Amino acid sequence: LITTRSVGENERDVFLRESEIRSLISTLGLNIVCHQSFTLKKENSVTFLGKGQIQEAVEWARAFDAEEVIIDAFLSPREEMNLESAFSLPVSDREAVIEAIFYQNAHSREARLQIEKARALYEKPRLIFREANLSQQRGGVRGAKGEGEKALELERRTIEERIKTLDRELETLKKTRSIQRQKREKRGIFSFALTGYTNAGKSTLLNRLTQSEVLAEDKLFATLDTTTRALNLPSGQKVLVSDTVGFIQNLPLSLIEAFSSTLEEALNSDAVIIVADASHPDSVKCFDTTMETLATLGARDKVKLVVINKVGSI
Repeated sequence: LITTRSVGENERDVFLRESEIRSLISTLGLNIVCHQSFTLKKENSVTFLGKGQIQEAVEWARAFDAEEVIIDAFLSPREEMNLESAFSLPVSDREAVIEAIFYQNAHSREARLQIEKARALYEKPRLIFREANLSQQRGGVRGAKGEGEKALELERRTIEERIKTLDRELETLKKTRSIQRQKREKRGIFSFALTGYTNAGKSTLLNRLTQSEVLAEDKLFATLDTTTRALNLPSGQKVLVSDTVGFIQNLPLSLIEAFSSTLEEALNSDAVIIVADASHPDSVKCFDTTMETLATLGARDKVKLVVINKVGSI
């Protein structure tokens, strides 16, 4: 694991960010055999890290017999390719780690389609670099394309066609959900959406409120599928409560976009219940992240109810 910090960055912020990436890696079931932290004055646009930093990291990776290098940053395709060449090992960035967790925890057809689209969008710009060895192959007469280029173009077209197919399937599911939502609105049923930082306890709260048995685990992104349950209030009024995917700092935009249809439950609900984890070492930052993400989704002006959870764990 490689993490970075900027010059003069607050130590608390660094600690919390490093703790978070460790939790993400743990969620994947991977073991961290070595953790290095480097200070970056300026990101190297070719290799992300400096030459001396890479050399040091390579030596540690070999000493600990690492099988993969994870860097808590968003790497460009070029940076990733050059780092893999330097380490002679697979290199994954923060986006790849979160995507892998989403893929691992996606169960419904829609969630699987959404994460497949996100992964396809992630892989597409990396094709030209990962297939560089093929594109160097030249064959035939001057000006003719080599077999490597043909293979690259074929794979690119395959990904593009798959993305189009996924978009069509997701749009069909979106329309179905829209029809269901319209039926609820006609019946005049008030709806709440549970939102908040990942692992804040949204699914557990849903279970307590509605006497349900929705999957609730003490790990990041345990819930990716929107689950809606009915709740009878003390007044006798029936309302609907929906559990939604949790948020996290630096959540890749591609994943927000991929899960936009799922997150529509928060956007189209009558009110939003923000579940805040009081036991988190930086609960204020988590709350701010939730508010920023809701604003990104267009739910800034929604009626909001804040629920402070895990108070007994403080």
